[in-house]
Amino acid sequence: MHEVPSLLHEILKTGHGTFNLTHVNKNGLKIPVEISSHIFELRKEAVTLSIVRDITERKKAEEKLKRSEKKLRDLSQELEQKVEERTKKLKESEEKYRLIFENSPAGISIADLDGYVYTMNKKMSKITGYTIEELNKIGLRNTYVNPEDLKKAVEMLNTEGKVRNFLSKLKDKKGRVFDALFNIDVINFEGKKLLLTNVEDIRELQDLKASLYEKDLLARIFMENISGFVVLLRPSTREIISMNKYAKDMGAIPGLTCYSTIGQSETPCPWCLAPKLWKTGEAQNLVVDALDIAWDAYWIQITDDLYLHYGFDITEQAKREQNLKELNQIKSQLLRRASHELKTPLVSIKGFTDLLLELKTEEFESNTLSVVREIKDGCLRLEHLVNDIIFASKLESSQIKLSISLENLSELIISAVDTLKGFTQARKQKILIDLPEEMFTLLDKDRIQEVLTNLISNAIKYTPKNGTIKLKSKMNKGYFVIMIEDNGIGFTPEETKNIFTQFGKIERYGQGFDVISEGSGLGLYIAKKILTQHKGSIWLESEGRNKGTTFFFSLPIIKE
Repeated sequence: MHEVPSLLHEILKTGHGTFNLTHVNKNGLKIPVEISSHIFELRKEAVTLSIVRDITERKKAEEKLKRSEKKLRDLSQELEQKVEERTKKLKESEEKYRLIFENSPAGISIADLDGYVYTMNKKMSKITGYTIEELNKIGLRNTYVNPEDLKKAVEMLNTEGKVRNFLSKLKDKKGRVFDALFNIDVINFEGKKLLLTNVEDIRELQDLKASLYEKDLLARIFMENISGFVVLLRPSTREIISMNKYAKDMGAIPGLTCYSTIGQSETPCPWCLAPKLWKTGEAQNLVVDALDIAWDAYWIQITDDLYLHYGFDITEQAKREQNLKELNQIKSQLLRRASHELKTPLVSIKGFTDLLLELKTEEFESNTLSVVREIKDGCLRLEHLVNDIIFASKLESSQIKLSISLENLSELIISAVDTLKGFTQARKQKILIDLPEEMFTLLDKDRIQEVLTNLISNAIKYTPKNGTIKLKSKMNKGYFVIMIEDNGIGFTPEETKNIFTQFGKIERYGQGFDVISEGSGLGLYIAKKILTQHKGSIWLESEGRNKGTTFFFSLPIIKE
């Protein structure tokens, strides 16, 4: 009751007041009461009149009203949330159907029974060429080429209530006539009957059918006219589904396995790559001897449960290749044997020539001395040729094994340039070097040194006196690419065709070029073979005669 003093103060101040309190009766029961007090004068004395009311029922009613108000607020909030969720779902649904409507592969329109179009999708506009406004202006009926088609469609609607797979000719905005497939349904919207029309332009389908027919015809022509078998098989059983005449003549029978018919075996052929095809998903190829025939065989997946197996008879081609290989071996053996046979007398001639020059130089006349020196130079040239032939033969027969080590390619290039410095000075040429300090990779030092010496010496030989040679490098996709560029006599397109083959040297002698034409014609062939062993490559670029040449070679960057 600590509130009472302040309430009494308020009554004394204003002369009246009404307030609520909790009264405790003599039984200790708490009762909510409302007290209304007024001060008035009685017999010249201030008297307070207070009326006390039990407001228990009113309090209960107020509490009940509060609970009702809270429940109403909660219901209102729940209803608002449900309305919001429903609105969101409706928007999502509307967006979903709008996307389906706009992105349908068929043309869709909604029109009334008089042909007035309310809406249509982009595909319908694309098929007809019209906008809604343009279509309503000319009238939907006027797009039909044959009025009888429209009459038939209306009759179907009246009798069946729908139109299904109705084929008719339409005319688009540009006047082009095309075949269209119709499906029409009657729908009710706000008490009004509307026509939901689905139109498919079957020009593309007709073109596709024609294309498929042509491809099928070509496939049949291919299957029946190739010099080999073609069979379509099941992967699980190797059962033959279809085959060409060649395979049929070999014994292929639909429903049986390829190995039991064509292969004439009770079990799958040991060389068959069908299991590898299904394991990797990649087409397989193998040259194999079977049934006394050399086959170039292929396995290709068509679908999840079909694959194509075909093979070409390459027996004659294989025989020719074998003959060429044998002839090439005979040629290499002949060259190697001839080179070795030449070496013995060559060593004798060279040795006796050196001995004459050492012991008899002072006794010879100048003409005689000049002849002996010519003999010695000729011996040296012949010795280089013999060595190149022997080395080329060994490369061709894979007798040369690489001795790989980690080397700095920049140092090897500079070393090759230093070796040829005297040659360069004699030709009064400049060599410009633009290389990084380090280009480390795994290679055979001696073999790559030979490639560099050959390419740089060629540049010196075929560049006129006072010319310039540039050595540069770059990195490209995991390779070092070295460039040897000169401003010499260059190459014509015809001359570049055989430049990397054995004895593919272009003859320059007697053509008026200020160049050195000596050489065996094996240097570039040897360089290519060496670089191929290193998984590298070599090529050249030249804009033509007297426009210089740039030789390129690449080596993979491998450091471990």
